[in-house]
Amino acid sequence: MSLSDLASIGSFISGLAVLISLIYLSLQIRQNTHAHQATAHQDRLNFVKEFLGRLTDASVADIFLRGSAGDRGMTEIEFTQYRSLMHSWFLGMAEIVWLHERGILDDERFAGSMEALRLQLRSPGCRAVWQSIKPLVPAAFQALVEKSIAASGSGSGHFAVKDWRLALGNQQLSG
Repeated sequence: MSLSDLASIGSFISGLAVLISLIYLSLQIRQNTHAHQATAHQDRLNFVKEFLGRLTDASVADIFLRGSAGDRGMTEIEFTQYRSLMHSWFLGMAEIVWLHERGILDDERFAGSMEALRLQLRSPGCRAVWQSIKPLVPAAFQALVEKSIAASGSGSGHFAVKDWRLALGNQQLSG
């Protein structure tokens, strides 16, 4: 075997090693991408659970319902609590949009979050408090919210007790 043959074999082995390294790197990147997506989905779930968990406190739920309805009789302290609650909600929603724009959060979960945004933006109190929060969030999120406000109409932003009772009555009629 000549030196030229050995060099050819060495070159072939070197090329094969590079190919194997690239395949391995590709698999690692794919696993890393999945890990980031799983973390984003968990963070979204934690955000939703934390927000909803706060509403299980009767005093917070009262502030949320009154604020969303646009209760003008709220005290300054109650309004501050409502504004703080909604500010944290809008910041969480802005992060969800950011994650989706970068391909980290999937379309299905994003669509659910956007439906929650659309429904909440139907409430007059949410729309009113948005005006003070708007300058504090990224411009792309501002545009998305403004577009949602224009398209969503007004009304109740959440599944009200009367809607729940109606759904119960419909179940009893069909059952």
